[in-house]
Amino acid sequence: VGVILQSPALQRVAVVERPMLALRYGNASWSSRYFEIWTFLWPQMIWQFTHYAASARAAVTRRHPWRSPLYMLKQRARGAYALAHYRRDLAGEPFSAPRCFALLSALCPGALVNLLAVGFIAVAAPGRKLGMYDLLRSPSSSRLSRWLGQRALDGGRQ
Repeated sequence: VGVILQSPALQRVAVVERPMLALRYGNASWSSRYFEIWTFLWPQMIWQFTHYAASARAAVTRRHPWRSPLYMLKQRARGAYALAHYRRDLAGEPFSAPRCFALLSALCPGALVNLLAVGFIAVAAPGRKLGMYDLLRSPSSSRLSRWLGQRALDGGRQ
């Protein structure tokens, strides 16, 4: 993305009409750095492209995703965010409501947040199979959340 969006723009670009790979998922070697990458590094890279309108950059990612309570709960539920991340990445931020919520999210039991997220997807968003997959593979998942999630993925069949 950084190479494609650089300024000045590339002069020659080749586009592959048909994807050569439909989906590669669940085997990323950077999974342990998920929170850092998607919360800080990715937004920093996108927002450095000042030659694009702020609205275009905002369509790609929030400038500060960690300021969203829902984002932080999602990261906690999927096991990507914990108190160590708060201490390393957010404790030095100026005191604010988002920073306070980030701390509360880190202190919430991951298994409980995961179970609530699995339940929410099972009831309100059953088509979110990749989201469910992430939650069920999370280090925060419990036997109960995996059972509930699997039932939701199977459509309630045993």
